[in-house]
Amino acid sequence: MDALRRRGGVRLISGLTALAAAVGLVLLPTGGGGASAADGDDSAKTVKARAGSEFEGLEVTVHKTQKLRDEGVRVTWKGGKPTTTTTGQHNYLQLMQCWGDENTGPEGPDREHCDFGFGGLEAGAFVGGRRVGFAETGNQYDPAETEYPYTSSGVGFVPFQPVDGGATDVHDSTSYFGPTTSNAQPFTMTSTEGTGETVFEMRSASESDWLGCGAEVQGQGPRPCWLVIVPRGEHQTDGSLAGPSQDLTSSALSTTNWNQRMAVKLDFQSVEGTCALGQDERGVTGTEMVEEAALSWNRILCASSDSTYSYSQATDVQGREAASPSGELGLAAASAEPSEGDPPLVHAPVALSGLAVGYFFEEMNGVPVKRLRLNPRLIAKLLTNSYRLDVPDGDVVDKDYIRDEDGKVIETIDVPRQPHVADNPRSLLEDPEFYELNPHLEGRFKTAVTAPEGLIVPADASDMTVQLWRWLQSDDDARAFFSGKADEWGMKINSYYKDLDLPLDYYPQSDPSEGVPRTCLSECKEREERYRLSDLRPYGESLHGIAKDVRRGRSGVATTWDHQGDPEGLTENNPQNVGMRIQLGLVDTASADRYGLQTAELPDADGNWVSPTESALLKGAGAMKADKSGVLGLDPADADDGAYPLTSLTHAIASTGMEKTVRKDYADYIRYAVGRGQTPGLSNGQLPYGYAPLPDNLRDQARNAADALEAGHTPDGGGDSGGTGGSAGAGGAGGAGGSGGLDGGAGDGLSGGTDGSATGGGEDGGGGAGDSGGDGDNPASNQGDVADADNVAQTGPSTPETILGIIRWVLLAVLILAVASALAGPALMRLAAVRAARAQGIADSPG
Repeated sequence: MDALRRRGGVRLISGLTALAAAVGLVLLPTGGGGASAADGDDSAKTVKARAGSEFEGLEVTVHKTQKLRDEGVRVTWKGGKPTTTTTGQHNYLQLMQCWGDENTGPEGPDREHCDFGFGGLEAGAFVGGRRVGFAETGNQYDPAETEYPYTSSGVGFVPFQPVDGGATDVHDSTSYFGPTTSNAQPFTMTSTEGTGETVFEMRSASESDWLGCGAEVQGQGPRPCWLVIVPRGEHQTDGSLAGPSQDLTSSALSTTNWNQRMAVKLDFQSVEGTCALGQDERGVTGTEMVEEAALSWNRILCASSDSTYSYSQATDVQGREAASPSGELGLAAASAEPSEGDPPLVHAPVALSGLAVGYFFEEMNGVPVKRLRLNPRLIAKLLTNSYRLDVPDGDVVDKDYIRDEDGKVIETIDVPRQPHVADNPRSLLEDPEFYELNPHLEGRFKTAVTAPEGLIVPADASDMTVQLWRWLQSDDDARAFFSGKADEWGMKINSYYKDLDLPLDYYPQSDPSEGVPRTCLSECKEREERYRLSDLRPYGESLHGIAKDVRRGRSGVATTWDHQGDPEGLTENNPQNVGMRIQLGLVDTASADRYGLQTAELPDADGNWVSPTESALLKGAGAMKADKSGVLGLDPADADDGAYPLTSLTHAIASTGMEKTVRKDYADYIRYAVGRGQTPGLSNGQLPYGYAPLPDNLRDQARNAADALEAGHTPDGGGDSGGTGGSAGAGGAGGAGGSGGLDGGAGDGLSGGTDGSATGGGEDGGGGAGDSGGDGDNPASNQGDVADADNVAQTGPSTPETILGIIRWVLLAVLILAVASALAGPALMRLAAVRAARAQGIADSPG
């Protein structure tokens, strides 16, 4: 019996331990997480400099190395020597992206496979050519370089070999990448503490096809790439110590320098499509405020359903226009009205994000600025090109002479070429108001050789542009500035922008001033060649594109005359140099996060400084009010108590007059978007960082709108849809006709709108119960006969995280049974023993 008890105790402990392990496994998160894509994930990797080298002790961490796409990734380092920049430039890092293949070993790729050398700030000095030579000045020879011979002038070059195509044959080739297209960082500085930080823009094959990162390789999957870091110290390639005023003029690709490289493998998501050929295509068109999310959702829905969803970036107006009986799913912030005689529309909130001022400011030591405040008046100054540098030749002063009767000069006077901005600061960095809001930056840009190249804005009209102008109007100081009143320091609005008819849905370029191009020779001046505001402050291609340009220090400014062009003319200036980038632009919060941009703090209606965090966006949604169609929008004057004033709520808009199968597909799209599509993460199908997950009331509203869309309607107002007026799914104010139905329900303005029995004629004119009947306050009852367990939008696709979750629950059930068996076994054995003992006692008893 004692032995039996001991065996039973062991089994009991083992069973309980297994049960605890199973419960712990189930309760662990299934994946995803983190506040920001640029902050990385658990795929961070750290590499160390070679032992025994002058860089020993240097450690570089790449904070994300898996599931990469076109995005900014944080890179940090420690253990380096401080960069010197006062005279000669020493002790810095050079970063480049390179492609590899199945033969690439642990040392990383070949130097011929690297996107590096483009005539920018290479080795601390301006040198010519993309693929810079080893001895551009003819006085630095690398004795270890034997593979590529030097020319008679002492210049050699490493040819670039793209993943497809021929290698470059001259050092200044622009066949593949150039000053505005390379993502190399040839001069990243180390602080006095021996640490450093940058955000490296990773490029997939979609952006840099010459590298092919993420392109499918037969039998191998997506092509990996590498980030290569070449540390530079204080020695020339011949081993001599560089003097205090002497730069390191050799290239990172020179053998001696290349041998010190550190390489980190990068795994990219596939850039190939996942859609099966021949599937029905469902277009989704409209605002780019939802672009990042829509592209993520489409990959999952496309791979897991019978329809291919294609997102097309367009304006909000075009998104609303797309929502017609013969159209597709539109995306916009503000509500749409059906054309006269058309069936009603449904509006489903699907994405919560924001418009932001993204910025990338590097101080002269290369340290990025991580906190910046802008008020409405400062943004008004930028949008109206009121700084001198924001106007062609606005900072140019010509000389004029006052002469006596004999023609002798008695006085020389300065005459501003553009007097309407002559008394204003040169740029934001010289505006006293900027430092009043940002005292921590006082004096830190006095020696800056670059300045913000305006505020980069998109060309297309948008609902969020209207909201921005309305926010500026709601501020007393900004409103006074628009009317022509000077600020406390005497700065006035560019007179060509005075008394704008606000709010606008675009950003005007009203100043007609012209300037003389740089490098414009005498014959050019004689032809009166000029550059204009559209050349000096060109529009960005999109909010997404602006985010990339701000990160790259590229504004698109074209003030340089190219005499070698065919035909000759203005050419885009080079991006600002790494370590000296100072750019601002209007971006959406998801793109800002994707490319690792900081976003400016803005004041809410109470004067509190807020950033577009998840909490501030949710407060912005909470401050929204419904329009006559029940669609929510934010009046910036209502954005108080920490609400972000430029919060954006994107709606999916569709006509209930589309064909039944089309309505169902778009209803499925909406259900997925507000279901699993609201789970933050980096995997396909998840909600990209930069968005805030929708609160439950908005998800309920969207599901109800999806039910209403799938139910449809008939032209006479009967059938599935009930009434014929208003906006389906909005709730509250019903339409005429029908009994309940889409617009006749007793909704609450958030989750209602499909309440009622909808007992009119069916879609084909026959009688029958409506599909969308249910309780408007209970989304679970609004599924009707579309709550199909096999519906991808109801259940979602089987993502790896989903499969892992199922496995965990199955494992839990198995282990519970095992524990039950472990507990039951000793008990049954003990009971059998007791019974046996009793039987033996009965057998031994007399009579």
